[in-house]
Amino acid sequence: MSSSNKHLKTKISEIRNFTNAHNNPPKDLYHSFLLELKVSKLYLPAEFEGEEVNFDHLESDDGMQLLPLYTSPEEYRGEKDLKNYGFPFFAEIIADCDFDGCVINPDTEEIFVERSFTDVFRVKAKPAVDDDEIYDAFELKEIAHTVKNEALVSFIRNDSNFNRFDDLIRVLSGSVLLNVVSSHTDLSNLANDGILSTLEVGGFNLSVKSEGMNKYGLLFTDLGAIRDTCDRDAGIHYYCQVTSFDKILGFILTNDLDGLIINPGIDDYHVPRNVLLDIYENHPEIMENPKYLSATFYAFTF
Repeated sequence: MSSSNKHLKTKISEIRNFTNAHNNPPKDLYHSFLLELKVSKLYLPAEFEGEEVNFDHLESDDGMQLLPLYTSPEEYRGEKDLKNYGFPFFAEIIADCDFDGCVINPDTEEIFVERSFTDVFRVKAKPAVDDDEIYDAFELKEIAHTVKNEALVSFIRNDSNFNRFDDLIRVLSGSVLLNVVSSHTDLSNLANDGILSTLEVGGFNLSVKSEGMNKYGLLFTDLGAIRDTCDRDAGIHYYCQVTSFDKILGFILTNDLDGLIINPGIDDYHVPRNVLLDIYENHPEIMENPKYLSATFYAFTF
């Protein structure tokens, strides 16, 4: 699955509505644009010559050195190959080359992002984690088969909690969810005591759901909710994982999904993209739990 940058393009269009009228965009709009930028995958014109890479840069009328980036290949009007990377990669280039920032879609919208903002998106070293803190495959399997998330289930089944996302985030900080992965091949013969190694089987497909033009990631409160909704007769083989929010939200956001659904087909609690961006950026208590660092390395039969 690749990113279309549709959400970033929407924010750019909204900003342009203000700048075209010679007005500054509201701070909250620009902030939401920056959040989308952080999880975007943009294009850079570049040529590789051996181990060296040559890429374009632009100079503004007032002498600023800028990295040109594009939201899609169609925005680029040159002849170089385009390289597609997440924005933190480009933030490192801007810093290493001492550029003044970047300009997005320089031939059309011409959105300037100054260095002070791009520096915030540089890759940060993660704190050291004691290996004993990280759950192993057997501990994760036990969690997958026993977790219930009673507090979260009670919350999402209370109609008065519709769209109460600040409260949801507090409940999520104490929850351990499950996600479903799938394969067109039956991998059960490769399982060791019901445990599959993601690397050994060549990876999985994350289950998503389409609703009209929108696509959502799916999370579950317990194994029963998965069993009740997975179609075992569809020719697809399903397995469950303990959710690593860092990896799952990263996948949802960088691949331009529109949000997630908790217990689809049962509770159908929708969490929109803007809330996921807030969690991704501002809630390390959910995103950085070291216990689940290896969660995506394993899946479990059920």
